[in-house]
Amino acid sequence: MGLGITRISIILLLLILISQMATVAVVTLADEDERGEEDGGEDEFATSLGELAWSLGPVLVAAFAAYKYSLPYQARMGLRLPVRFKHVLDLHIYSSIALGLVALAHGYMLLDKATILEYAIGAVIVFMMITGILLRWSKNRRVKAYARLLHTQRLLAVTLLILVAIHTGVRGE
Repeated sequence: MGLGITRISIILLLLILISQMATVAVVTLADEDERGEEDGGEDEFATSLGELAWSLGPVLVAAFAAYKYSLPYQARMGLRLPVRFKHVLDLHIYSSIALGLVALAHGYMLLDKATILEYAIGAVIVFMMITGILLRWSKNRRVKAYARLLHTQRLLAVTLLILVAIHTGVRGE
């Protein structure tokens, strides 16, 4: 079947991320030229990376959760959607890794302004990424079981959303 829906989805997601980052870089450079400043450029780029992660992350995770929790209803109603769960899961995994790295790059570029709140956000992102990676690629059943218990905790996702909402409210970004 050629490339397959998973690979096409991943390629499209990466192209969107690259185009967004390129747009941010061009806008940042244009703003620097207009103001004649060079110091704020890196901070603006870092801020834009954070905005990208905050804009896409919750939407993609919510879409995955909605699809996953609609599966029993689809089965009861006899629906067969053209997108299989495996493809949606792969899109969730790769997009979450990409956006997690974008968020961590945002934090790293603004590390001099970090408080305990930002370190907590980074820790939750790294924790969720590690458990997700272990859940997907570990061969050990026991590791997968523990990773599933930890990664699928709704409390962690809600905690991350609340921490980032506080961060954006405090920072005014």
